[in-house]
Amino acid sequence: MNGNLKQERAAYSVSMKHFPVRDGARIACHVFEPKGDSRAVLVFLHGAALNSRLYAPIGVRLSSIFSIRAVFIDMRGHGESEGRRGHVAYSGQLEDDLHDILSLLRLESPGLPLFLGAHCIGSSVIVRYAGLKEVIPPEGYVFVSSLLIESPLPGMNGKQKKEVYAGAHDVVSKFHLKRLILLDYLNRLGLTAFNSLPIVHFRFPQDIERRAQNKVESYSYTMIRQMDFQRYYYGFGSLDKPLIMMIGQEDEMVPAEDLKRVFDRYVPTGIDKTFKFLPGCGHFNVVWGAGREIGQWITTRLGDLTC
Repeated sequence: MNGNLKQERAAYSVSMKHFPVRDGARIACHVFEPKGDSRAVLVFLHGAALNSRLYAPIGVRLSSIFSIRAVFIDMRGHGESEGRRGHVAYSGQLEDDLHDILSLLRLESPGLPLFLGAHCIGSSVIVRYAGLKEVIPPEGYVFVSSLLIESPLPGMNGKQKKEVYAGAHDVVSKFHLKRLILLDYLNRLGLTAFNSLPIVHFRFPQDIERRAQNKVESYSYTMIRQMDFQRYYYGFGSLDKPLIMMIGQEDEMVPAEDLKRVFDRYVPTGIDKTFKFLPGCGHFNVVWGAGREIGQWITTRLGDLTC
């Protein structure tokens, strides 16, 4: 696969760009540009505690093979972006950042079809953004190994619950449950002085830490509530554009069949929607298989837009 990337390298360029958002912070993005004219733009959010470096294989495929401009955002407090590590000032700040970046990208690429995508827990930001009153509507949504399952799902048996908790244990080294409960109570009373305290601490496989480089060590209370995915599946009702959801059949964090169940139950039936299992892919190495699937799906949607 690395050899394929070298062969495709001449067909694209990559750069780091920084976009200013409403509070003055600068949000970093890895931007993959095709050598010729772009046919569309995909804006993509990373998973928990990681950053955009991990998604280069997707960017290379999209830009070099499908002539799609791929913009991978380092969310606030992650990667090369400004902001306190693993913390947001308020729940919803990531959606505000996304809106500001989309506004700037619209000015950079007027007329190009825009698609929104995310991996893992970044999907919760996309779903929340879609439910806001004022959004920049995309032409479609891309969800990769989305951590959008309720824990536990209704009807989930004991074995399935163990799979979910085992997957989380692979990347979470410590979780302060009592602190989370206490801060929930204090916030209901209007007391927010302790919201920057860490709730979850992360650890990743060594190869993932090496590729992501400056990963985030922990998430604060506010960030956890920002990323609280357990209620977001209801937000799928706001998605009224074509949607593809894909997951590796060997995903070690998100049980693939349970995500398919969420897809069948909550994604509206009246839209163009697709679900794909990617053979041989896990939660992190899915980036090697997702690029071509995303590119083919977007290319088909572009054909529909011209009809």
